[in-house]
Amino acid sequence: GFADALREYGQRHAAALRKATPPGAGDAKGARLLVVRDHWVNVGMGFMPQHASEVLHACMAAGIYLYFENYGRYDWQEFFFGHGGLSTRWTEARKALWARRFAGLGGPHVIEVKREDGSGIGDEEWEASLTAALANTSIRHIQLNGWATTVCVHTAQIWGDMRRSGEIWGDLSRG
Repeated sequence: GFADALREYGQRHAAALRKATPPGAGDAKGARLLVVRDHWVNVGMGFMPQHASEVLHACMAAGIYLYFENYGRYDWQEFFFGHGGLSTRWTEARKALWARRFAGLGGPHVIEVKREDGSGIGDEEWEASLTAALANTSIRHIQLNGWATTVCVHTAQIWGDMRRSGEIWGDLSRG
């Protein structure tokens, strides 16, 4: 069931931080990684675990290592932890580890969400850009930079749409 799948994902996640080659990757560059950076402006902290869990569920099914980085006033990960000790916190040490693994691949594929501050910075069609990046399995490291948006809600919807259309692999119905 879902509890077993979550425990297995947590164990793979932890092993990926200890071993030279992440489990299931074939080689160090074979893993896939999604880093969601946001400062969670338009959503209360009480809603974040649900949104984050929807993205986690999709990454579990697709075999993608998931991390969150909060750069805003409140860090929801100080208050909510993953089942069985799973930590999805994107730390400096984890950044360095994955950068070494992906050396020579040109750095992360960065998608900048359209900012709502009038600056004009970001991609108006970030959802389409993220969908394309997730569907392209040759992209190993995706970094989604959010801005005053509920990135996780949109990302979970994207994964659901991709799963239903057959663009992404994995069984999201477990649990």
